[in-house]
Amino acid sequence: MAEIKGGLGQAGPRQRRGEVALISLDRAGFIARARRRAVPGHILLEVDGTWTADPADLDSDDDAETGSTAYHDHANAYIDALPADFLVVGIDCRR
Repeated sequence: MAEIKGGLGQAGPRQRRGEVALISLDRAGFIARARRRAVPGHILLEVDGTWTADPADLDSDDDAETGSTAYHDHANAYIDALPADFLVVGIDCRR
């Protein structure tokens, strides 16, 4: 991936920001990123109707995934704080 035009650390025409972020992480960082993203998905619909989206999927995040990291931290904290009798549902839609 580092050899794809654009090189390591910057998005080229064949790279997406998430891929650039992945190749710049060490093993511990890669594992932490995967754990943070394991449950919440790309969009969170909260009980009160608040709709929050991962900015990386809207192509509006920086290469360091600052907004995406904040989204996943928020989503995980929200899910962790739900009462034990709540059911969390994940939906994956494809065209």
